[in-house]
Amino acid sequence: YRSAGGGPGEKYWTNHVDYTIHSVLDTTKHALSGDVTVAYTNNSPDELPFLWLQLDQNIYREDSRGEAVNPVTGGRWSNRKFTDGDVIRKVTILEPDGKEVEADFVVSDTRMQIRLPEALRAAGGKVRFRIDYSFSIPEYGTDRMGRQLAKQGWIYEIAQWYPRMEVYDDVTGWNVLPYLGQGEFYLDYGNIDYTIT
Repeated sequence: YRSAGGGPGEKYWTNHVDYTIHSVLDTTKHALSGDVTVAYTNNSPDELPFLWLQLDQNIYREDSRGEAVNPVTGGRWSNRKFTDGDVIRKVTILEPDGKEVEADFVVSDTRMQIRLPEALRAAGGKVRFRIDYSFSIPEYGTDRMGRQLAKQGWIYEIAQWYPRMEVYDDVTGWNVLPYLGQGEFYLDYGNIDYTIT
């Protein structure tokens, strides 16, 4: 898949993910809610019996790994108030015939694994699923996330605001390091179609 220098070889591949997101920012409750439909294409040579997603808002939970590794004195990536993180109301597999099947999933810190009813086939297998979710926006968030009261009202800075796919690659397989607040993101290519009310 890669040359000895690490560059893409003849059989190099990346998986593809498209998102359709409908969200509502409630400035009275200081919360965001919505649903995201994910269309995922497995271009890898491996069957995938499960998928991994990142739930970055879970860094604001009191029991998060991000909270455990940050200094108690605070800092750029430390939050001062806790939330429930991403509240996942429902995960549904959307079958090609229009049928919706409730998905089997488990949340572990800032990651979520969806166990598929059938393994996603290699070299072009596709799956669509929808996640209904919400989260509270902390007043003192971390780095690129939070809200601040100004003279004319609340100002919101909202990042990491939808459940997103982890990358499956030819180096480590699933890249499922927990989100600790610092660092940038490794993402598959795709399209994002979104609305915010």
